[in-house]
Amino acid sequence: MWERCYLAWQMRHEGASYGEIHKATRLFKNINGYDTFFSNRIYTGDIIYGGKLYKEFVPALIPHEWFEAEQKRQAENAKKHNGRQVDRNLEPRRVGSKYLLSGLVVCGHVEGEEHPMNVESIPGKKGKRGSYTFFICSTMKNSRGHACEAKRVSTKALDQTVIENLLAHVLTIENLRPLAKNIAQSLEERSSDAGTRIAVLEDKLAEVKKSLENIMDAIENMGYAKHLQQRYDERRREEEELLSELAILEALQVDPGQIAHISDEALEGWICYMREALEGEDKALVRRIIQQFVAKIVIKEGTGTLYYTFPFPDDSYMPSFRDLDLKGFEPLASTVRL
Repeated sequence: MWERCYLAWQMRHEGASYGEIHKATRLFKNINGYDTFFSNRIYTGDIIYGGKLYKEFVPALIPHEWFEAEQKRQAENAKKHNGRQVDRNLEPRRVGSKYLLSGLVVCGHVEGEEHPMNVESIPGKKGKRGSYTFFICSTMKNSRGHACEAKRVSTKALDQTVIENLLAHVLTIENLRPLAKNIAQSLEERSSDAGTRIAVLEDKLAEVKKSLENIMDAIENMGYAKHLQQRYDERRREEEELLSELAILEALQVDPGQIAHISDEALEGWICYMREALEGEDKALVRRIIQQFVAKIVIKEGTGTLYYTFPFPDDSYMPSFRDLDLKGFEPLASTVRL
């Protein structure tokens, strides 16, 4: 276990994402447990208990510098989430973020598999041709065509096709009204279920916290012992997992009336706003709107399939929807020829 914990910290120190760390270590059921994990000072050997810092309480697993660097990175991420200026050197790694659909396009050429497609460019030659920017399957490129034979796809052509499809088939009152009603019903059911599960987890969390207090009392009375440290570590991991699960469930408790009570007039105004944005020149706004509800675009043999959920309202248009999270709903699909 300690080897996996150290690997997680080492990967994070080297810039790995939670997803990459989870794939390599599987410390938790999902990536939501890593926020608490990387905020836990115990891995430096220190511990805060009863508002007091106990230095070198247990043998250190990682250098203090790793822990402090991670806390600084988390603080910067919190600034970004709250709309404040951040240190660009601490932002997560991004690939091709200036392109409209970057991060959404995947290759489905190999049956049963999906491979990321990245943006690349070929510079133009004077008097011969202009530059060419395209999506290319990462597996096809890395294997030189052996593991996948997918062709390149022009970013310009794909952008235009996706926008046309959204305008013609997705952003219509006929399409979104039934979807809004279905999601409202699902939200109500999901919120009720989450409330029941939260009550159970809170009872478990109270038991774990009490156990941690007992272990700390034993350490203070008896001094450091390896078996007590092991028990403490086990219980602390249980606490982290429970807190992670609670955070997920609490996010599911929303007021379904937020969507259920949207009038046709409001929905039409919202659709009009998004359609005008997609047809406008503000590429940053277009990208933001698309990223809000298009889950992915699968490219296969000249066909593109858009997987999307209910379009999440832009904060500038409907600020009251800011905290409503629709992730997790089964996406719908719309297929177009490229």
